[in-house]
Amino acid sequence: MGWLKVKKRIIIIVFLFMLILLTVGCSKLEFFNDNQNEIPNKTDENEWSKPEDNSPSYDFASLYNLRDVPKLEKLFINSTFIKHISINHFSYLHGFSSDGRYVSLINYIETNEQGYLVNIFDTITGNIVYSIFVPDDENLLDSNELALAQEALEDVFKINVPPKKLIWKNGLAYQANKTSWVFEVTKNNERVNLKINNLEFKDTWTLFLVDQQDFYGYLELFSFPGKPEWLTFIYHLSYYTTGDRDFILKFVNLENLTSNNSDEGVKEGVDNWLYGSFNLIYNQWNTGSNKGFIAISGDNERVGDKGYLEQVKQWIYLDPSGKMEWYGNYQGVFNSRGASAQRQKQSLGRDFYYRINLIKDNNDSLQYFIIDQFDSETKSLYRTIEFKWDPDVLEMVPVQNFQT
Repeated sequence: MGWLKVKKRIIIIVFLFMLILLTVGCSKLEFFNDNQNEIPNKTDENEWSKPEDNSPSYDFASLYNLRDVPKLEKLFINSTFIKHISINHFSYLHGFSSDGRYVSLINYIETNEQGYLVNIFDTITGNIVYSIFVPDDENLLDSNELALAQEALEDVFKINVPPKKLIWKNGLAYQANKTSWVFEVTKNNERVNLKINNLEFKDTWTLFLVDQQDFYGYLELFSFPGKPEWLTFIYHLSYYTTGDRDFILKFVNLENLTSNNSDEGVKEGVDNWLYGSFNLIYNQWNTGSNKGFIAISGDNERVGDKGYLEQVKQWIYLDPSGKMEWYGNYQGVFNSRGASAQRQKQSLGRDFYYRINLIKDNNDSLQYFIIDQFDSETKSLYRTIEFKWDPDVLEMVPVQNFQT
């Protein structure tokens, strides 16, 4: 009898021990499932692109959980991709070039034809540098458009780095290179903005997203693997009334955010040069194209019927970093290398005023800005200076050299 009691006790102890192990194991499993900072296991492209009946059922997150950038021919037959891109009309950040300069994005359009639009963006300027439409028909996988798109991705722009998707929440606290940031989507004065705050220097950058309308919006955040300061924000829009979908793309390199190009820094930089009140007529943070800032004197200047800003007394161009590059006043036009000296010189009996024309593309990206310089006394045109973007120096420069 004593032996049976001992045996029962041993069985009870073993049972309780196994129950404790099972409880702890489930708790750990639940913890790791809820831990959003855990990086999920990468999926091999060949396994991921198997037919649905031969492979697990992947959700949309699996599209950002690949070791390599998937080929288009495998994307376009994947059931998860088709559901979220073709049916639900989400945009898909496909991959980066090896140097992070370019990124490919795919979305589905239904206009005259149905198909996939493959766009490649310059992450410095935000401009589209390549675009091709791949029709979604019975010849999809054998089409010339698909072959050309894949060739551009692989051979021309070297798109071979899959993006790293980050967990987004409004008011996100973010660390990059020992610097603390906070990202927040805000609504103010009928505008939806992305605010970036540097907690160390107390600087703020306000990036315009969209005017407030009847839509539902949510944001996705991505980084370049190994470069936490290289960020891509995609703000998705879904309109309640029409059901249409759209997206706003913002590329932000935190290394390029300085006190000079912050909200207050730009105002101070302009105020140092323009006398009296001024109006910021081009602000790179209000567009998807980081090409600098243009301001003019006065607060009542308005764009005329022909698109010109007329009778401008002073103007200034700041490069994307917020540094003054070009300045015009009644004495003439000066660049950053000669401004401090020439600005004090007398104007040889001649005063000037200006007419300014900003030429943008459909995405509100500045292509050119044209300065017509007039003699104040005769009202005659003295000269025209045309500025365009120079990708080598990353600023707007005169098309032709001229003497200040």
